[in-house]
Amino acid sequence: MGAVSLEEDTGAAVSVDDIDAVLAAALPPVPVRYAPWEHVRTERRGRRWVVTEAPEVSHRNDIRRRGEYWSAGDELAPAGARVDPALASVAFSADAPIAAIRGPLRADVLITGDEIRAPGLRAEGQVRDALGPVLPHYLRGRDIDCRQVWRLPDDRAVLRSWFDLDTDAELVVSVGATGRGAADGLRDVLAEIGAQILIDGVRMRPGGSQIVARLADGRTLLALPGNPLAAITALLVTGESLVRALTGRSPSPPRWGRIADALALELGCTRVVPARQVDGGVWRTVGAARTPHLADLLAAQALALLPPGSGRGALVEVLPIPQ
Repeated sequence: MGAVSLEEDTGAAVSVDDIDAVLAAALPPVPVRYAPWEHVRTERRGRRWVVTEAPEVSHRNDIRRRGEYWSAGDELAPAGARVDPALASVAFSADAPIAAIRGPLRADVLITGDEIRAPGLRAEGQVRDALGPVLPHYLRGRDIDCRQVWRLPDDRAVLRSWFDLDTDAELVVSVGATGRGAADGLRDVLAEIGAQILIDGVRMRPGGSQIVARLADGRTLLALPGNPLAAITALLVTGESLVRALTGRSPSPPRWGRIADALALELGCTRVVPARQVDGGVWRTVGAARTPHLADLLAAQALALLPPGSGRGALVEVLPIPQ
């Protein structure tokens, strides 16, 4: 798309021979107004083509002045803002470097359990690893970069040696061994390696059996429950807070929705239920969540946080699910 320069008086004619302007290019000092080609007419007068502004278009000057949108010292975004593609583009437009960026967090991911089987033949009592292949996607939805997915058996010695591996990750995300059963030895291992447990369980279901700890080498551990839906729920609820704490990001305003149906809620804890938005803008839950798989997320757009006492029509917080 081309453009032409016009003199100040509306309708003044300019010879095509005098025109030398290209869209988004710097203008010569003579023109004082600028119009796109589609807003002008050309006609032949003798041996020359002459350009005039079309009378039916509005009188508009398309010249963009240097510094028209931002001046030196203007703040494009506050400290703690998430650097998304729009903010990056604005910084490029203003030719303003973003001085310091934290994140995305680098994470080593560990999945534990004798019963978990990656690709290959399953033995009696084993289940297919339905979380490891998709967990990096949900981590990216929380601005966490998955460096590698490890799989270990329920062996305390092996687990302890894994924590001693050299890594440049700031975060460890583990799945499994957060319960208090005979095979759940994560807490014992954390005590042996001098970790400080910051959170040992959250009053929510599913996903309540989670652990947040600070390791002796400075890394942060987010230990998720072993059931797939419980693990994703814990990640989406707690992962956002961890990212904010470790990167200095400002909290995003919560998103609220009104629940159109009622569930039998448990006393003393928040129920986290997959939900979708329906006609009228209200949210409908999928019913009682099934934790061994992610089937309830197939038609869901968010997780609804239902505190004790929530009923039909309650206004509750909803957490978007990375799609």
